[in-house]
Amino acid sequence: MQRRAFFTAMARYTTAVALAPAEQLAQLAVPLLSPASARAAETPGVLSVLQTGAKGDGTADDTDAIQAAIDRSDRVAVPAAAKYYKITRPLVLRSGTQFVGEGEGSHIHSTSTSRSGGIKAAGTRDKRLSGLLVRDIKLTGLATYANGRPSVSNGAGIDIKLADDSAIFRCRVSGWSDNGIGFTDGQRNSILLNQVDSTAQGVQFFAMDIDCYDNRLIGNVVTNTGTYNGYHVEGHAGKGPGMMYRTIVVCNSSDGSWGLGGNVENAPQSVVVGNVSRNSGRVGASGPTILHGLLLFGSPGSVVSNNVATGNAGYGIVVGARCGNCTVEGNITEGNHLGSCLVTDSGGVAPTRNVVFGPNTWKEGNPAIKGDASFVKRQTGSSR
Repeated sequence: MQRRAFFTAMARYTTAVALAPAEQLAQLAVPLLSPASARAAETPGVLSVLQTGAKGDGTADDTDAIQAAIDRSDRVAVPAAAKYYKITRPLVLRSGTQFVGEGEGSHIHSTSTSRSGGIKAAGTRDKRLSGLLVRDIKLTGLATYANGRPSVSNGAGIDIKLADDSAIFRCRVSGWSDNGIGFTDGQRNSILLNQVDSTAQGVQFFAMDIDCYDNRLIGNVVTNTGTYNGYHVEGHAGKGPGMMYRTIVVCNSSDGSWGLGGNVENAPQSVVVGNVSRNSGRVGASGPTILHGLLLFGSPGSVVSNNVATGNAGYGIVVGARCGNCTVEGNITEGNHLGSCLVTDSGGVAPTRNVVFGPNTWKEGNPAIKGDASFVKRQTGSSR
């Protein structure tokens, strides 16, 4: 009965997310400074980067001026620039900073070739950050990709560590040698409705040293990740502290990822619903590597539902080791090089048992089973 109630609650939540307008989604995270405030030079309580000397002409180095606004105010507006705001080192946010632009026109471009990144914030174990918001900002770097390698090592686009109850919302991020957007060791954070392209990895939640709970990865569009995965949730090796519990991974898309389209690893009781993974990985002369549309690993008790995986180099969906008691239903796979779905112990790493299969549409044929893996109810063929 508890299991049924859990699935019912998740279905209602997912439906609400799919139907909610952007403003309501953002309210899941933190109270918001409106983009309209970015256009108002004298909005009470808001400090514009223009007021601290930023030019936005693409020539002047605006790093000091923008950082001065961040250091002076918790509510920083980034109006649309005449060209773009040039920075030469990362911008460092404080706890509670709301850093808000107007969208494409609020363009910050880093010319740095050091691995320091674009926008960052980091708490400590004793003094965690909270309530950060980066919204409606375009953030670009110099990195381009060829054969899985970046042209420069300029770090991550937006990188937040040891922070809670924070959000990255409706930003566009490209040209970075690490993650486009990432949180490490945070609780109840949200990465919502962003566009990410030409980064090593798209959007990420990562647990390194502590258990993390209730983070949300919703509605992000990732294209052409140059080295790793499109959307990525990972706990640290599944040993000791450092797991990603109850992560919501809903309505994200990945197209043209060099690695996996989506990866949910060491994230028990997660909800992976309505995501799309296309054209992940590569098929070479020696065949595809482990580059599937969607991989679930070390995440028991999770729900994998209503996802679409097409044209990937490996399987469409893989349920790997330590994923017992997961539910897989309503998914669609088509045109994946190795097949529709694989349930496996990942080469003997650990059993995956009692996976519940509801109706799915496997257009390449029935799922494969390898190693110590089992179903409570096995899908006998395509449901359509």
